[in-house]
Amino acid sequence: MNKNKWINKYRRELFFSTYLLVAPFFIYLHLLFDDESVTTTIFGFKYHHAPSSTQYVIWLLINELTAFTFLILMFFSIDQKWKYVLFIPLSIYVLDLAGLSGLYIDVDSRVLFLQIAIISAFATTLIKLDQCIYKRKRTRSLIFKLNTLIHMYFNNSHIKRIVPRYKGKIQNKEFANISDINKLYHRKLYIKDLIDRYAFGDYFIKPIKGNWIKAFWIILILCSSSLRIAYGYIPKGIPAIEIGLLTIDANGFLDASMFIRFISLKIMILVPLVIWYLNANFWWRYALLSPIILYMYQFWESFQDINSLDAYGNIKVFPLVFLSVLLVLALSRVVRQQSQTLDTYEEISMEIDRLIKKLGKERSGVGDYRNRYQQILDKLVHGKSEEAQLAELTRLQQELRGKII
Repeated sequence: MNKNKWINKYRRELFFSTYLLVAPFFIYLHLLFDDESVTTTIFGFKYHHAPSSTQYVIWLLINELTAFTFLILMFFSIDQKWKYVLFIPLSIYVLDLAGLSGLYIDVDSRVLFLQIAIISAFATTLIKLDQCIYKRKRTRSLIFKLNTLIHMYFNNSHIKRIVPRYKGKIQNKEFANISDINKLYHRKLYIKDLIDRYAFGDYFIKPIKGNWIKAFWIILILCSSSLRIAYGYIPKGIPAIEIGLLTIDANGFLDASMFIRFISLKIMILVPLVIWYLNANFWWRYALLSPIILYMYQFWESFQDINSLDAYGNIKVFPLVFLSVLLVLALSRVVRQQSQTLDTYEEISMEIDRLIKKLGKERSGVGDYRNRYQQILDKLVHGKSEEAQLAELTRLQQELRGKII
């Protein structure tokens, strides 16, 4: 059994939360590239992507990659069947990334066949990985109320002081004797009280349950993906598009199709992220606030009269993002301590089991003493060397007392 199961799980979740906090800022890397160049050099290979500029291609690539990794994390962190609807936006990102990589060049007549092959391979890999992760890695998560976490942050001195001391004593084999079972048991009860006092309670926002809400999630994800699919059928160069009573104009973009392309990129990832946040029950859900806040602001910004998007103007919303970062950092400290508490509890339980097994082995010979006792009595009854048999009986008594006490 892994003695550091909970702390290892905490480290994985800390990595995921750090990525969710930091990844939205990758988009600003496109500002480092030339807005006039139509050629990108990567590892000595030149890619010509006229008429799109290098800055635009890098912006699009970062958008697609970041959103794709977010959805992959979402897919593997959810254990409900409705998550398979995420395969639709994930497939869109896979095909877009394949196009950006130049995979479709010189295969014009076989593009559809190639896309079907890519999607089939991706679907097979995704399902196999999900089965593997579900069996091996998906275990019980640390669940807390937000107000409980805050309380623990300011009132956890006893945990920081006592739990490491217990853990150190176990690792140093200070409880190696059978007589230490009682001490270990009292320590186990104390740590169990700490765990029950804080951990595995309800969460701050409970996931909404019911088949109707699952159907609603599915519809929302399908609608957010359909806007991206519709972009491919919108004619280029048209300043406005009329859909019934709705008119969509360019809003400062080159044409209406470019505007739809931009907002579809934001909506297709923003909707799943909000659903993920509302449906999640792990402590690092608050890391999702970072991308949600940034994507919401960038979506709102696309309707404003400004010259550049996903650029320096986003600094206005950074204070809110940094608040979410500070919240996750503070919570991670508490969760780390609670993970250590859980590991210590399980170590004490294993040590108690070990000592009980040791006691069982040492007492397993009691039956032999019963046979020896009966033999001594038989010899005494028949009057055979009474003094020797009485001495043997005394030794047997002392030996047996040493085993039991």
